[in-house]
Amino acid sequence: MKHIQSIIAICLAASMVFLSSCIGEDSDCAPVTREVTILLRCDINTTGADVFTTIVKHVDLYVYDNAGALYRKVERLTKEQLSATDYIHNMVLPEGNYTLVAWMNASDEFEISEIEELSTARLKLIPCEEGGVVKANTQPIYHGSRVLTVNPETGIVVINMMKNTNYVNVTTNFNRTLPQSVNLQAYITGTNGHYTFENNCPGESPAYTYMPQPATTRTTYPFAFTTQRLMVDDDLRLVIIKQEAGKDDEQLADIELTPTIMRNPLYNEQQDLDKHDTYDLEFMFEHDGEDDTWAVVGIRVDDWTWSSSGTGL
Repeated sequence: MKHIQSIIAICLAASMVFLSSCIGEDSDCAPVTREVTILLRCDINTTGADVFTTIVKHVDLYVYDNAGALYRKVERLTKEQLSATDYIHNMVLPEGNYTLVAWMNASDEFEISEIEELSTARLKLIPCEEGGVVKANTQPIYHGSRVLTVNPETGIVVINMMKNTNYVNVTTNFNRTLPQSVNLQAYITGTNGHYTFENNCPGESPAYTYMPQPATTRTTYPFAFTTQRLMVDDDLRLVIIKQEAGKDDEQLADIELTPTIMRNPLYNEQQDLDKHDTYDLEFMFEHDGEDDTWAVVGIRVDDWTWSSSGTGL
């Protein structure tokens, strides 16, 4: 028994010596902290102008350590707070490697979950209805991230925010006037409503169906869609359906949306899509009198046109 007590006493004494050796200001045991200055910007757009100060409402900032674990969730930074500090944010971090993730203007239309690990953290668009149906024009949301090493040479750290919300305007033109009994429906469907904190779509994402707010005339049917981030390898599809009393529905178009947009030479890579937020598509239909069907003979993407005769290819 005395032997065990002696071992315990020795261990306690050694622990006290170790702790006391780490208290000194010059000790290697104490983590060295640095003040980090974060500058928030938003110039990923067609003009290259920084529009952060004009669009920011609030920013949610997450700090992950080198192992991908959440080190700190910064209390929501409001426009008023950021304006008072000239749109910079200072924080103190121990020296080391980090990943900073920022979501700007995330409203109640979105849910952020599983934030404890960078690999599992998600931002999700909340559908308006069951089945993933989105009828509302969701408020714009922005994402930014930055890998950071905190050391004596760390300067100003810039986080550039990129818009994750896109607008797709669709018009359909016919070479003859449609009967009054005809109605057109259109929707965009795909799995681009879930995002990792690296701003990619995880593979297990459910499908969303984006519905438009249509305003119709008899020969031109404009549909205005609000979707989330377009990506070069996404699965978004645009479907247009003609409905007429007494007849079966006719599917006029079912296209891969993003590859169709990228037929325009203006859009060559993901960076090009990220700079733009609005796309105008016009479908040109011709009627086949013999079969009483419609065929797509041309698609205009912004100022570029593809047609069945080869124009624009």
